[in-house]
Amino acid sequence: MYDLSEEDVKKVKQKFVLKTIPNIKKININLASASELAELIYINEYMAANIVDERVLREGYKSLDELKYVAHFPIEKLDRIKLYLTIN
Repeated sequence: MYDLSEEDVKKVKQKFVLKTIPNIKKININLASASELAELIYINEYMAANIVDERVLREGYKSLDELKYVAHFPIEKLDRIKLYLTIN
């Protein structure tokens, strides 16, 4: 786990607790409008428009990993952005 020793993991678990699991409403990337996508963290209006444009060209996304082909998409944040999106 991120190259932490078992002892370090135990220490972290003692100091930090997830009290409530956040309720994340996922957005279907193949149905959402640009304005809906722009409401997500990490995605601004310009990026949302690029995502929709690419969706039209591809006739829909088959995988969230295809977002890496969107112009100016922050690939380094893809794993975090995927938490808020779905295909179905």
